[in-house]
Amino acid sequence: MLRNLFGKGAVGPLRPRAAERYQTVGLRCPLGDIVDLSSTGARVRFAASPDVEKGESFTLLVQSESQSVRVAARVAWMKRTGIRGGLMGVQFVNVRPGIAAALTQLGKYGFITADGSGTDAAASAPSDSVGRTSPPRAAIEIEDLYAMLGVDRTATDEAIKRSYHALALELHPDRNPSPDAAARFANAAKAYKVLRSPELRARYDALLARCVPATPRKVA
Repeated sequence: MLRNLFGKGAVGPLRPRAAERYQTVGLRCPLGDIVDLSSTGARVRFAASPDVEKGESFTLLVQSESQSVRVAARVAWMKRTGIRGGLMGVQFVNVRPGIAAALTQLGKYGFITADGSGTDAAASAPSDSVGRTSPPRAAIEIEDLYAMLGVDRTATDEAIKRSYHALALELHPDRNPSPDAAARFANAAKAYKVLRSPELRARYDALLARCVPATPRKVA
């Protein structure tokens, strides 16, 4: 599931990062404002208590007006700077070379060029008042736990329980020889663990309402 970060002039932890950081302009995700970006991580400022915690993993979708980069990420650290707000560090995980180059261009130029250099576009594209092209935007994409259980987002606790038990019987590896049965069974169990808890479900629903919906995973 998920978590958040800070901005210009921020005094939050600038821990060593393997790649050069670029201060961003107008870069944002549903969890807060992205302060800087590199091919290995980012910092984000949040104004309210985040819906995620240190160590939590998620998929980060960074996008400009017409381009996007999806990268696996985790919350590396979080620092409070007020009663509710603060700064968060996000670490990118298993970044392939092409994705790393695209992230670097988004941080440095605000867009991705076809040849991967960033040079031609940076010289010719119209820029804003601070010398950048249209700044990229970011959104968090999370798994649809309701789709994993095959229920609607308004499903009752009883309906969620019924669906999970039916799927557990159908997908349990001891009963289902299908090659993907174990993975589908694990997904159903993960979804049920969250949705059966009123507190965890409320927290997940709040986050889901603010995030980019992921492609539903069919479990049956």
